[in-house]
Amino acid sequence: MAEKEASSCRPLQQRKWQAHSQCARMCASVALAGPTSAFTVLTWNTLAPVYFRQAGFRDETEASLRSVALARCEKICRVLAASAADVVCLQEHWFDSNHQAVYQQLAQKHGYRYESLQRSGWNCDGRSEDGIAILVKEEVLDVRERHEVHFHSYGIPQDRVALLLSLSDRRRPGGAGKLAVMCTHLTFPHSYYDERSREAQIMACLDACERHASPDTALVFAGDFNGPSDDAISERLKKARFQNAWDEHCGTPCRVTHCDHRGNQFASDHIWLRGRLGVLKCKLLPEGIPDDAAMPRPVAGRAREGPQLPSSFEEWCHLSDHRPLLSELCWLS
Repeated sequence: MAEKEASSCRPLQQRKWQAHSQCARMCASVALAGPTSAFTVLTWNTLAPVYFRQAGFRDETEASLRSVALARCEKICRVLAASAADVVCLQEHWFDSNHQAVYQQLAQKHGYRYESLQRSGWNCDGRSEDGIAILVKEEVLDVRERHEVHFHSYGIPQDRVALLLSLSDRRRPGGAGKLAVMCTHLTFPHSYYDERSREAQIMACLDACERHASPDTALVFAGDFNGPSDDAISERLKKARFQNAWDEHCGTPCRVTHCDHRGNQFASDHIWLRGRLGVLKCKLLPEGIPDDAAMPRPVAGRAREGPQLPSSFEEWCHLSDHRPLLSELCWLS
């Protein structure tokens, strides 16, 4: 039995060794190229207050507790500032004027370009209140073009969206730093119908990439995909020549980034790459907590307790039901 177990572990150990060897080669390449060949990308679903329901109350959400919701937003923005990521992709970004003002202050203070896109649907309560946002560090990356992807424009009966920004790395002149960043939040797979919708959504995103990113443009596709890196959606991305940053760096899939509304723990958040990009680092925040750590569900009001920045895993988990995923990437040529 022990011999069989050891034998079954060899492919996994080999994948890890290959991933670390590849990382070492890239690190050596970056060291020769200098520090200007690296940049960081962070993706985080920040749990919109309109979806943050109170335990024991079906209808009440954090959105009705304005000061509580704002305090959590402010702490999230302090975390983003502390990360100093060059690109920040956000999902469940709430289009409340007070919250947007906090993000605008973050952008102005820390040198970000702030781009956002609200979901397009309407219901009995009015327009959908959340969407996505991308923050781009302007001293590193120049925003050249903005492309909005509305899934309903593809005949998909969903009001979800994706945002693609065409960028250029200011440190790499002569067109050597062409980069496109796409952010999205796919439908949660509640049913077979949702699974079909998710496939249509990812095909719409890939179509936008093909139409708006030239063949010599490197691509970063980040967001909440509501599924692991080996599901049908991920296979679509792999067929389109995308590589998962975590899988490439660690040699194994990430295990937990999200505790969903049913208490299920799984890896929902990903950074995918295509083109002349390598992965130097890929980690979940807070650092030091393994990717299989079970996440407690957040409790409204707890985020405004404690220090300015979260100092424990529990405090991090009161900011959102997702962990931030941060990857350091490098140009390979």
